[in-house]
Amino acid sequence: MFATIVRFDLPEMTSTEECAQLGRELATLLSTIPGFLAYIALKASTAQIAAVAIVEDRQSLDVTQQRCEQWASGRFDGSAAHIQPLGAGEIIAQRGL
Repeated sequence: MFATIVRFDLPEMTSTEECAQLGRELATLLSTIPGFLAYIALKASTAQIAAVAIVEDRQSLDVTQQRCEQWASGRFDGSAAHIQPLGAGEIIAQRGL
């Protein structure tokens, strides 16, 4: 299994409901990727969403990262500058989920 963690910077006045809607949009997009296992979105601050996506293999991880960048680019004024990859790689320990 592999995972990626990304952070999306949002406009300062984004409400909790708007953050949740953005998280659901990305969840819907990522869930269509072959090898998709799980997705978790967090409201990291008043202007940030952090997301964790878990997939079966390296190829699915690469596609997940590309889709996150494409989604952010299309969602936030055509710029992927609003996305900050925080880490990605093979899961070496896991429990639950």
